[in-house]
Amino acid sequence: MSNSQPVYHIVSRSIVPNCPTQRVTQACNLAWFITGVIVSAQCQLTGIARHVLWDGYCESAIQRLRRVLTNLRLTVRTLYGPTVAY
Repeated sequence: MSNSQPVYHIVSRSIVPNCPTQRVTQACNLAWFITGVIVSAQCQLTGIARHVLWDGYCESAIQRLRRVLTNLRLTVRTLYGPTVAY
């Protein structure tokens, strides 16, 4: 596990206010996913899971990341603009 919490705070400040979902937890999970991609410099879920600060086993973190990717309420077009503008 790396020190990814400062990166998470920067990413979450950009994403959470602009997230179209009604649940803050979904936006926070997306922020952790993006943080894992940035810190790990990988796109494989096993590599990303090692860098997110979730308690539990690596397999449960991978499953949580899969659910973030398959969440239909998180649309690319709505999130793309604010994320890239940052």
